[in-house]
Amino acid sequence: MRRDELFRLAQRSVWLARTGWTSFYCSMMFRSESSVLWRYDSNCMFPANSAAKQLEAPLRAITSTEFGEQIKWSGSNAVIFSNWTVLHGRCAAPEAEGERIVERIYVR
Repeated sequence: MRRDELFRLAQRSVWLARTGWTSFYCSMMFRSESSVLWRYDSNCMFPANSAAKQLEAPLRAITSTEFGEQIKWSGSNAVIFSNWTVLHGRCAAPEAEGERIVERIYVR
């Protein structure tokens, strides 16, 4: 699928976001101050209209774990990353892992 087709689908797509506490419909595109930003998390966003359904497979291919970096945890280590840069690029949690806790801090 061509980049312009993906962009048009992304603009029209509607997703059902399911968190541990609530569910809500959202767009991939949102504004923050004067910027247009994009969000996509395959672990909690599910296609809710035809544009999103057409976009789901290409997005999963683009955001596959082969392009990510897995963090091997040991001891009491911590990792700090820019959420805007990483933008929910984590892979699915392994079944034996249990609960994931991601804490955030905003730095100007």
